[in-house]
Amino acid sequence: MERSQGRSDTVFRRGGPRMGVATAMKVAAISFAQETGITEIDTDNEENNPMYQINLQLGFQPMPAYLDFIKKFAVNGDQTGA
Repeated sequence: MERSQGRSDTVFRRGGPRMGVATAMKVAAISFAQETGITEIDTDNEENNPMYQINLQLGFQPMPAYLDFIKKFAVNGDQTGA
């Protein structure tokens, strides 16, 4: 997947009146993308964000978003940690 040429964010105040404005804006952005030949859109948010369910309903597929790292400590003078 190539990264997009541009990026925009939609931000709303928490606890706002949940009137569907963000959803309507996202649907309009999807329509615009399709009309202008864009073939892929990526978006992100955490699972506890209400927009997560909306993204699923709009057809976005969840993808792993985090990497786990591990560091092994050297044992008996082995500095490589292997």
